[in-house]
Amino acid sequence: MSETRPAWSVRKATERDLDAIVAIEGARSTSAGWSRAAFSAELSVERSIFRVLEEAGRVLGFACMRILAPVAELLEIAVAMDASRRGVASRLLEQLHREARAAGCSICHLEVRESNTAALAFYARFGYRVVGRRPKYYNGVDALLMEAPL
Repeated sequence: MSETRPAWSVRKATERDLDAIVAIEGARSTSAGWSRAAFSAELSVERSIFRVLEEAGRVLGFACMRILAPVAELLEIAVAMDASRRGVASRLLEQLHREARAAGCSICHLEVRESNTAALAFYARFGYRVVGRRPKYYNGVDALLMEAPL
């Protein structure tokens, strides 16, 4: 007999989610280091798509994208450590891609630490390719600029 898992839902992030978002962000060694104030401010940006994925009322991950049609920029995506490798990030990125296309975007850009091989492989699965570099962007570590058609 297989175990049933509560359904996932993706919804707009709210102020109520900030504790969970900040905890997820802080637990990741590869995080961008956003503060609670930065996340709170992003909630009110009109061109922002800020989503959380929850299971049984618990936030498992979040993602944030800026819409600058025809370009979207993925700002942040992160998953709780105990929810890694379950498809949470994929589901969030797919949702943001859908919303960006609906908003008139045809391409998405992002930056990722050159040393973050897991993220590079993840993004490659979604068609992202390296198109540039930002030297010492992340506290002395280079960032790779990536883009993918939507």
